[in-house]
Order: sequence, then C-alpha cells, then structure tokens
Amino acid sequence: MFTEDGRYQEALWKFVDGTVTQGLSDSFSRECFGFSFADGRDILSDYLATATNDEHRIAPRKLPRPPRFQVRRATPEEIWFGRLEWARLALICADQYYPDLRDAYLENARNTGRLAQQNAANSAQIQLSLGLLEFNAKNLKTVLPVLEQATTQTPGSASAYYAIATCRYLEAQTALPQDSKFSADQTSELFAILDLARRLQPPLARVYTLLGNLWLRSELTPDTSDLAELHEGIKLFPGDTNINYRVALLHAELDQLARALEIVDIGLQNCRSPQDFDKFYQLQDTILEQLAREADE
Repeated sequence: MFTEDGRYQEALWKFVDGTVTQGLSDSFSRECFGFSFADGRDILSDYLATATNDEHRIAPRKLPRPPRFQVRRATPEEIWFGRLEWARLALICADQYYPDLRDAYLENARNTGRLAQQNAANSAQIQLSLGLLEFNAKNLKTVLPVLEQATTQTPGSASAYYAIATCRYLEAQTALPQDSKFSADQTSELFAILDLARRLQPPLARVYTLLGNLWLRSELTPDTSDLAELHEGIKLFPGDTNINYRVALLHAELDQLARALEIVDIGLQNCRSPQDFDKFYQLQDTILEQLAREADE
C-alpha cells in the first residue's frame, strides 16, 4: 500500500475487487501490477523485513461530531415487537441447529405473538413479524394475506418482501402446467416484489437465489441490466454457491458459454460440500461439451 510512494494502491484495489468476481489468476495479476502472482509473492517476501521494522504513522482526519439522540421509553408496541422478533429469531436458530427443540420454540413464539396482539392491537409492525414467524414455520398458506395487508400500512423489510415473493412464486409454480414457464405478466409481478427486497438493507443472499430461479423459469430473456443485478448478488455473496450456480446456468442457457465457465470457476473456488462440487463439475462438463460441438461445426 505504501511502498514506492503508494504506486500500487490503485492496482491493489482493482485486484481485490476483480478477484471477487473472476477469481485469482496470473493473467489478472499481470494486468493489475505488471507481474505474475508468483513474482508478487516473492516481492512481498523480500519486503517483509522492511514492513516489520519500519514505522509508518497514519494521521486520522478530523472525525465528524456524533449525532445527538434523545433516550426515551419504548412504547408498548415497540416492546412487544422486540419480544416477538427475539422469539422468531430463536425459532430460526432452533430450526437450523436444534431441530428437536423446534416445536417448543415455535409454540413459545406463537404465544408471544398472541400476547403482542393483545397488548398492541392494530399494529402493522406486529402483523409483519407474525407473518414472518409463520413463514419461518413453513406455514405458507396463512403467510401471504398477513404480510400483504401489513405492507400496505407500513414499509416492509427485505425479509418481508422476500417472503411475499416466495409465496407468490410457489403459488404460481404450482399452477403451471408441466414444462411451462412463467408468463411475462407473472414474471413482472414477481420481479417488482423482489426488486423491493433487493433495494433494502441489509441485502439477503436468498433474494438473489430466488431472482435466479425466476429468470430460469421465465419465458422472458434477461437483458444486460437484469444480468447485472444477478452479478451484484455474486459480488455481495461470493461464497454463496446457490447464486453462482444459477447465474452460470442462466449464462449457459443464453449461449454465453465463456461467461458461464467463468462463473463456474468462481463457484468451484467456494464449494464446501461434495454435492456442490459434483453439480458444478457436471455443469462445467456440459458447457465444455457444447463448446467442443460448436468448434467442430
């Protein structure tokens, strides 16, 4: 960062950002720094003694004044919303790590929800949390009307819009004839909901996974900006192979085979299970076979 008057600072950040989306390679190292990754490792080894013995001071800029805030007592609605959210998140944890305790945590969360409704009647925030609770409990039949009504009264979270989109996606998928795809109208409706979820903080990896599923099942063809949204998911969640796999499949379906192989390589770098490795290698073999056939034509 600081050697040779900061000569490599800009190149370093280009290298860091680029390796997130396209992986590590000697050619990209040469493009950024002018030397291979192996040569860079030797240069860093030689610089180690200098880096550990020389002092370098960084003078912080003047920090902005922290904003003023006034402490107040929470309202009954805020108290019960907090309790209900805590119980809901505890259910998610139990479902993932302690499945034998799931039913007990679900009963506790529902009891908390009933008390919240009694003590904070007509609260849209409480209704949102109750809807998400039933979504986390996989009781999807009751989720949609609760969440849709609540989001007309108060802005929803990314999780709320994701839950609505998932329920509508599954509902539409169930009604589709075999081997059929979502119509343009169905696709547009689902995209509008997912876009609300995608624009809210914090970002959720599952939003991009569902977005990939939707494109793969839609009769519409994604344009450049649509693909950019999916690549945003790869950049935000490089270790999530579910997103990588769907984006690679989509590029392969669009006959963008070279780009599909690049995404497969990123996925292989982040695989953690034999099942993940198998599906990425199978996709890689399929793409390479298609490239070979095109070369022979």
